[in-house]
Amino acid sequence: MRKIWKQVLAGVAVFAIVCTLCPGFRASQVEAASTRSKMCKLTKEFVNFAGLECSNDKWLGKEKKYVFSSKATRRAIATYAVYDGTHHDMSYYSKKMFGKGVGTDKEITMGDWGNAGPVIKVNKYTRLKNGRTCVNFTLRWTNEEEKTTKTLATGKLYLKKKSGAYYGYVATKMVLARTNEEFR
Repeated sequence: MRKIWKQVLAGVAVFAIVCTLCPGFRASQVEAASTRSKMCKLTKEFVNFAGLECSNDKWLGKEKKYVFSSKATRRAIATYAVYDGTHHDMSYYSKKMFGKGVGTDKEITMGDWGNAGPVIKVNKYTRLKNGRTCVNFTLRWTNEEEKTTKTLATGKLYLKKKSGAYYGYVATKMVLARTNEEFR
């Protein structure tokens, strides 16, 4: 009986070693992590636009929806894209975020928030029935000097998988729900 238990335990140990060392068994976990990372990076491209929109206290407690099928909406958002250090043209950022150009090409608005600025924290990824993904996020105003954080809005960014896109996904729609807390 003891000999049988030793053989069973040895078999389980060999199986455990094979499962942990072979990357084929863990491929779906690695792929899912890199996919989430790409979706998170794409979501953070909207930080300047969302921060600017939430700095207006006129829509406290209300919700705003942005559908990116319109060139005007894409242009408004790409104007405040996160500058990558090399590209200045708006169409580059529009294609990066939405997979579509904006028509006339202008330079993006570059600026610096200083010691305080908006930060996007991704909370949850939800796979929808139509194959798209909904990324739930929180927009916070962080002041590094005073070490304070204030929640400005919660939001949802709807992504669609697209081959050849910069992040592998493109944004199709965004919903921002402003909190009742004033900006300043």
